[in-house]
Amino acid sequence: MNIKRKGFTLIEIVIVLAITVILTGIMALMNYNSYYTAKANHIIHDFRSLRTAASMWHSENRQTKNNDRREILNYLNSKSMVNLADSEENKGGYMLHVSDNGRIWYVGYELSNDARIRNRLTAKAGHNKLLGGDKKSQYNNDSQVWVQVLTL
Repeated sequence: MNIKRKGFTLIEIVIVLAITVILTGIMALMNYNSYYTAKANHIIHDFRSLRTAASMWHSENRQTKNNDRREILNYLNSKSMVNLADSEENKGGYMLHVSDNGRIWYVGYELSNDARIRNRLTAKAGHNKLLGGDKKSQYNNDSQVWVQVLTL
């Protein structure tokens, strides 16, 4: 007498579970990597937004000789979605550096030594004109990344 059994064998269930675990692992790895790429892209987007805000400030204040740092910070913060700190000692955020008697403006971001974001920013450095912590050389894997937002 032939009895047909309904259901799955133990081997079939183990194979399905193994495939599910492998696919879940691959998706988790892809999600893990995409977070850091998205964070690096977000930083670059913020730099572009601040560059636009700096250009707007310059066009609105072209005649003035007053380059008050506090006024510049307030303007940039109001025209972009970024909160610039008043000090370059900021840890974990954006900061403004004005040099050459107020003629060159840099905006920096403290990376807090996050190598995964730093690596992605390093790959995008040339195309996005990112600068290292000394603000002169190409991005060099230190704890800060900078971009020149305005030259007067």
